[in-house]
Amino acid sequence: MMTGTIKALNAIKSVLFGKWNGLQVFLVPTTVLFLIDDNSLRLWFLGLFTRQLFYIPLIMFLLLFLFLVFLIIKQSVALEAFDLIPEQRTKWLYDYILGIHELLLVIIFSFMVVYVLTAFLRYFYSIQLPLHYIYLKIFQFMAIGLILYQHLRNYWLKHTMKSGRSPKRSIAVLLLYIRHHRREFYLHTLMLCGLILVSVHVYKWVVYLFLEPFAMYLDKLAGMPVRFTVARVRTPLDLLYNVFVLFCAYIVSNLLFAPVINLFHHLSLRIKPRSKQLG
Repeated sequence: MMTGTIKALNAIKSVLFGKWNGLQVFLVPTTVLFLIDDNSLRLWFLGLFTRQLFYIPLIMFLLLFLFLVFLIIKQSVALEAFDLIPEQRTKWLYDYILGIHELLLVIIFSFMVVYVLTAFLRYFYSIQLPLHYIYLKIFQFMAIGLILYQHLRNYWLKHTMKSGRSPKRSIAVLLLYIRHHRREFYLHTLMLCGLILVSVHVYKWVVYLFLEPFAMYLDKLAGMPVRFTVARVRTPLDLLYNVFVLFCAYIVSNLLFAPVINLFHHLSLRIKPRSKQLG
């Protein structure tokens, strides 16, 4: 009974956090926004970007924290799929968490540089830059880069992981492989990125043609919003609730995106490189 429960939980985690799932929301935000009631979302954003700008740094911090937790769970799921021994899995996961924390310092430093730069331009040249918009864009591009990099890194290192090599040794083997098969590596990586981008756009059209109209139909049928609803922010607790709602909508979007991912993952297996030197 316990074994069946663990297998079911692992299958759910694989669906929600596996492969490049989560990327679609940052590339095409409408793939998650359609899950939230339009009116409540519009009212929240109107208040947030007019009278409650001081809440935006807190929202960014909460979203960044949840996103880092999401990435760590994704990496754990990927390592479980490779059937590593527990010691190897723990070693690889710690290596990834350490790398994430080092990157976090770079991200915080980049936010500070942007803040200082905008303050300098505002004070000396009276140039007003949209600081909060810049922060949101940095977060968006950072999330896209991290999810894509994580998937591609796992894809290229999975054979060396299974062979029992340490993280540093595995990366050294991969770099040696790239040196001797540069054209094959970059061509194959570009093809993988192309498949991933196509999968996101296929899902975007599935949302536009089927899922969004169906969600709106359910709202009309019920006579009330059946989608996620965010609250008007009057207290920090309301803000926490709204961030939690966004995260729940994000997870549901991943669930709906999973069948498209599986389809394109099977396509990607057909274009794997011929060389076996990474094993």
